[in-house]
Amino acid sequence: MMNFNKNLTEAVRSRRSVIATLLFAAIVLATGLLTPNSAFASPQAEAMVKKFGNQVIKILASNGPVSQQEKQFKSAFLRNADISTIGRFTLGKYARTIKPSERREFNRLLGRFIVKVFIGRMRGTKSTGLKVLGTTERKKGRDFLVKSLVNLPDGAPIRVNWRIFKNKSGRLRLFDISIEGLWLAQEQRSIFVNVISRNGGKISALLTHLKQQIAK
Repeated sequence: MMNFNKNLTEAVRSRRSVIATLLFAAIVLATGLLTPNSAFASPQAEAMVKKFGNQVIKILASNGPVSQQEKQFKSAFLRNADISTIGRFTLGKYARTIKPSERREFNRLLGRFIVKVFIGRMRGTKSTGLKVLGTTERKKGRDFLVKSLVNLPDGAPIRVNWRIFKNKSGRLRLFDISIEGLWLAQEQRSIFVNVISRNGGKISALLTHLKQQIAK
């Protein structure tokens, strides 16, 4: 009888422990603590996106020539983006083999190329404003995904997301832009690596490719 009571008591305690554990797990999951990309408001990152995003909307709304829009966007883009970091990412494995002189030329061309691609895809967009939906923290205190909508006077809004990271100096910088799910830097990484690999690993082939694309 004593063994029976002892076993019963242990079973009850074990059951209570399991229930407590399940309840705790449910609370943790509900609050997002086990989610690697848990929601995290970053007023600084959101403020940066609002300011830069509205600058871009204003540029796109202007009736100036393409060259003028590209010049204005380039100025705003370079003030907010980290071309060096974007460059290393888009080069993939070839970022380890590029020469310093080639890197300087590549970063210069990359900035111009990104501007041309973005203006080409967004030119003619008439927006009534940008609305920030929220921020997801990808890496604690350093890497953020800011989700937004670019509202249009007619039709559904455009989903634009922004990768913002904090550099070694503690400044928030733009890393990538997604337009309706298509990330510009990720897309170019695939293209750039393919161009280099098809040409025997020569960075010069990519530099030529960029010059040709910019000249179009």
